Amino acid sequence: MVVGLGIALVLVVLVVAFAFWARGAQATPEELARIDASLDAFLDRHREAIEATRRPVVRFTLEPMAQDDLLASKVGGTPWWPAGEARPVDAQGNPLALLAQVNLADVPDSGLDLPRAGLLQFLVATDWKFGQDYSRDETPAALAALRGHRVVYRSDASGPTQAFPAAAKKQLPLEVPGPLRMRFADAASETMSPHDARFESIFPGGLFPALAAHGEPDGMDEDTLSDALWDRYESETHKLGGYPYFTQDDPRARTDLELLFQLVSSDGLMWGDAGVGNFFITDADLAARDFSRVYYSWDCC
Repeated sequence: MVVGLGIALVLVVLVVAFAFWARGAQATPEELARIDASLDAFLDRHREAIEATRRPVVRFTLEPMAQDDLLASKVGGTPWWPAGEARPVDAQGNPLALLAQVNLADVPDSGLDLPRAGLLQFLVATDWKFGQDYSRDETPAALAALRGHRVVYRSDASGPTQAFPAAAKKQLPLEVPGPLRMRFADAASETMSPHDARFESIFPGGLFPALAAHGEPDGMDEDTLSDALWDRYESETHKLGGYPYFTQDDPRARTDLELLFQLVSSDGLMWGDAGVGNFFITDADLAARDFSRVYYSWDCC
């Protein structure tokens, strides 16, 4: 019975996916141009509200490192860790491993409220969840408690370091045996995308009613416009700042948590089934250089 229900649900999902694919595949170039023009007009109508969400962002790519470097901007590898300081652990006392480290001197001047020097380190548990806490408790006290991740800011990394073993390949979402160096692009900015749950509030009455009202005079349904809108905002990139990408729904209940750091499944990384990992912080905590209450989540297809 349960197996039969599961098969039925899978079939429903496949049918819906095929319907969306078929609708796009059957559209003529003229119809696609008409959809794009209508979407452009819709976005222009709400341009001021959308532009008000613009935030700075620095994107980066990853490439293999011939040799690990304790002070490099990288994913995986060994972190610079002060001699004499205890290794970080989760609530069960299991050690955390370095997921990523940003040497802030490498980050181009961007408008991001980040320190201009030092190291920003992202550590996670090496369990099958990569340290994710599924309780989704976003209260300040819960975020500050020992859990499966930790973000550390080092204003000075000039002193002696200690031996800190790097995680094994399968203990992190790495598909390569060694660390990956970050190569930062020029600073940019971006507006909020439909992936962000707050995007709905940009439009009076909500996004779908606004799309329906806009498309009705031209006989264009809101589903078609919505699909085109999501395609327009599809942006799976590694980044500091800006707005998040999700393969599932936005997990945040709080509206004051902004994207600090994002790693997607590319350049030798794989979060489950083509997923994405995100770290969020409030603007107030970032300004205070307080990284003790960072919210971490990852999801996959």
